Amino acid sequence: MEQGDIFALDLVTPLASQSQYIFRTRDGQHGHAVFEGRGEGYVFEREELEQLLARIDRPSRTENHTPPFALAPNGDPEMVIAHAHLRRYFTIATQTCDVSGLDKQPLAAAIILPIQTLLEICLTTRLEFVSEDRKMTIHEFLCKHCPDTGLLSTLPPAQYGRVLRQTITDWTPSPKKLLGDRNRVANLLKKMLQSKTSVYYLRENDAFGLPESIIDFTAAYTVHRDILIENTTSRVARIASPTREDFSHKFAHFISRVAIPAPSGPAGFL
Repeated sequence: MEQGDIFALDLVTPLASQSQYIFRTRDGQHGHAVFEGRGEGYVFEREELEQLLARIDRPSRTENHTPPFALAPNGDPEMVIAHAHLRRYFTIATQTCDVSGLDKQPLAAAIILPIQTLLEICLTTRLEFVSEDRKMTIHEFLCKHCPDTGLLSTLPPAQYGRVLRQTITDWTPSPKKLLGDRNRVANLLKKMLQSKTSVYYLRENDAFGLPESIIDFTAAYTVHRDILIENTTSRVARIASPTREDFSHKFAHFISRVAIPAPSGPAGFL
C-alpha cells in the first residue's frame, strides 16, 4: 500500500458539525448495540442522553451505557447523526513510509482525499441560472437545453467528460441570457479543473476505467489502515511517478501555504 493508491470503494465522508445528535438504543446503550439486535435505535440530543443515563441505577447499567462520546467497550467511537457525502473514489495522501509497513511500524490511520469525477460534479453542483426560475444541477441544465448530445443517456463515467466538453463547445444558444448561463458553466468547470491550489487534476484513463476527475485537497479525511487493508481488492490504480511526487508536493504546499496581506509599503522588517 502506497501514497497515491486509488480505491473505487463507496465511502461515507461526514462533515464536522456542532450538532450533537447521538444514536443509541432507547435505553441509552451505545449505538453498536442496535446493530447487534439488543435494542431499538433512537436519536438523542446530548443533554437528553445525559439525563437518561443519570436516571439508570447501577444494577441496570451495562458496560454499553457509556457517557456521551466515550469509547464503547469494543473500542467503537460514538455514533452520531451528521451531514455527509458518499464518495466512490479516493486516494491515499499519507506518505508511503507511514502506511506501507515495510520500513517501520505503520500508522494506525491514513489520510485520504476524495476524488470527484466530472459526472459527480455535474450531478451535484446546483447553480442559479438567469434563464431558469430555480436552481438546477449542471447536468440537469445541459440535458434540458441540449437533449440530443448524449448526456441524457446512461454514460460510463469515463466517457462523460468527453461528451460534456463536446456539448459545451458545440452549443451556441441564441438568447443572450442562455448564452451567459452556458458560459457560466464552462467557466466554472474550467476553474475547477485548472485550479493550482485546492484540487489536483487527473485525466481519464480507459485502461484502468478511471474517469476524468479532481482530487479535492480541501476535504481530507482519516480512515483506519485496517479498512484499507481489508479492501485491497478495491484498489484500482496507483498514481505513477513522477505524477505522484507532483501530487504529493502540491498537497503539502496546499496545507502549508501562508497567506499574507499585500504590503502597502516596505514590509517584512522589524
